[in-house]
Amino acid sequence: MMAPYNQLEPEEVTHIKGLHEADPTYCQIKDRVGLPISTISSVLTEKTKKSKKPVGLPPKLFDRDTRHLICTTSEGQAKFSKMEADLELKCSAPLG
Repeated sequence: MMAPYNQLEPEEVTHIKGLHEADPTYCQIKDRVGLPISTISSVLTEKTKKSKKPVGLPPKLFDRDTRHLICTTSEGQAKFSKMEADLELKCSAPLG
């Protein structure tokens, strides 16, 4: 007997995996257990989160993030200029 939507009994999962070890195709397993190929595929597919790449656009910089970056980089430039003056060195400006 099948469990409610999106749930399989542990015995059904074990049965599908056992049939797969006997090397039949997904269609043959589908005919034997009476479940859709998509269900059989999801049972037999290893679920790894590391292998998936993020989907969609990269995270957006908000105004606060932009202000923080500007503040941080300008402080870095000021520190660089002060260090250059204190040490009386002629250095090339940092990239950026």
